[in-house]
Amino acid sequence: MASRVGRCLLTALTAVLGSLALAGPAHAQDPEYRSARVSDVRGDLTVRADDEDEPSFIERNAVVRDGDTLWTSRDGRAELELERGAWIRMAEDTKLEVRQLPPSADLRLWTGSLYVDVPERMQTPIRVQTPVGDVEVRPNSVVRIDLSEDDAARVSCYGGGAAVMADREVRERLGPGERMYLDADRRNAEIIRFDRNEVKDGFDQYQRDRTQYYIERPLPRDLEYDLLGARDLNDYGSWVVVDNTRYWRPRCEPDWRPYSTGYWSYGPGFGYSWIDYQPWGYTTCHYGRWLWRPTFGWLWAPGRVWGPSWVYWSSWG
Repeated sequence: MASRVGRCLLTALTAVLGSLALAGPAHAQDPEYRSARVSDVRGDLTVRADDEDEPSFIERNAVVRDGDTLWTSRDGRAELELERGAWIRMAEDTKLEVRQLPPSADLRLWTGSLYVDVPERMQTPIRVQTPVGDVEVRPNSVVRIDLSEDDAARVSCYGGGAAVMADREVRERLGPGERMYLDADRRNAEIIRFDRNEVKDGFDQYQRDRTQYYIERPLPRDLEYDLLGARDLNDYGSWVVVDNTRYWRPRCEPDWRPYSTGYWSYGPGFGYSWIDYQPWGYTTCHYGRWLWRPTFGWLWAPGRVWGPSWVYWSSWG
């Protein structure tokens, strides 16, 4: 299996950085294009796009798009950050197909376990298909879905509500603290109560840890809108005002410059996308612009439009 890093163009972009203040996108985002961010990885995470033959290893800040299928390793876990503060968390040995990203989110769980965490501002549910039925997780809800080796499913509602469709024409509704088991013959669709405060395994603890992580890192008050990855900004920089405009300034070494620590990943339909190694790098490389100001150094100006990168290509010699 190849590493996506190994199949990408690695560069420090020294030829480009001098013009970053005036740079435009390598490819601007098409209004129909949607993306998600790999916001946490434990162990190995692999991905295969629907237009690729072989899977590749990916890391934090990788871009996930419609049609991607992801796998966690036997000791792995992963978290996907979706728009408007929604998260999908994958347990070990989990295979997930991202059929469509929000606003009409449609996922397919092939093996393993998921936590689906949907905020109220999402407005539309996230649908998860399984071999024995579909689950719609409503806004302002947290639901765990587990598949066994014989394709039986367990759906547990920890908050909010979900609709479970064991039969395509019948919807069973789950509320907080309610659980349903589904099997291949679809005859075991009985709702039971469970203790939603109990931590049963490591995946439950992972969910709690990641939830607490974001509780302690709300969106920066200096942002007017929600951006993927923006909750990591305040840990690694500060906001400054220059010429009556508010910018974010990273805490970094004096010789640091944007697009210098990471790699390029090619994606059909939008070209090369920059994958930054810095925890905060997804936000600053896919939204807004970088510019240099004397005394302050490199500053990031927020922007709402997603792009694979916001630099111009140049070459010489």
